[in-house]
Amino acid sequence: MDWKFANDSGYSYTMSIGLWDTVTVPADGTVVHPGKSSFLLGGTCAYDPQRDAVIPGALGAKVTTESFTTAVSMRAIISSSGLDLEKYSGAGVAPAREDKRIQVAQSFESGPSCKAFSSENSVGYGEAGGFGVKWTDPQQPGATLSHHFFIIVKNYRSPATPSGDQDLLNAIGIRPISSGDTSDAGSVFKEVGELTQGKRNYRGLTLSGMSASGS
Repeated sequence: MDWKFANDSGYSYTMSIGLWDTVTVPADGTVVHPGKSSFLLGGTCAYDPQRDAVIPGALGAKVTTESFTTAVSMRAIISSSGLDLEKYSGAGVAPAREDKRIQVAQSFESGPSCKAFSSENSVGYGEAGGFGVKWTDPQQPGATLSHHFFIIVKNYRSPATPSGDQDLLNAIGIRPISSGDTSDAGSVFKEVGELTQGKRNYRGLTLSGMSASGS
């Protein structure tokens, strides 16, 4: 799924979010990212291979600014707010605020990082800053960039959901949010057409990879 982002200074890019299927964690606990073989989950985040879901993902960008190089920054949030998702009705534990049930492991040139999120979240509450990346080197028009991550969902498998709680993944969303230096309003990238008649035109994905929208 793609989104168009631009800032008031006229720079722009098209952003994408891609998710792979939930992977089976091997006995040694090390998972190789299918999109970046040098990114190993390993000990980046604490997780239980028996109980937790591991979902590889990537943020992508294509620079669409004409004639100027662009310093790209992207962010996404784990949130179902605004997305037209069915209320959780599975056999496991429902998403909740402040449960810190989601972890996102990211790969940077300086090394990997891990950040925790709640499974039910909204912009302006809790972890509203989301996660993401900024490329400090300006990129040429037409350049494509990618940033890889893993999403870990705690207690995806349990005695009540031994094969995995697919309903849980269907009830948790991921979508892009504005990014950039907030001290410089002209440099903040915002989704083009984000506001529609005073309402937010949300689009995102469920953690199972299905598209979702709302307002």
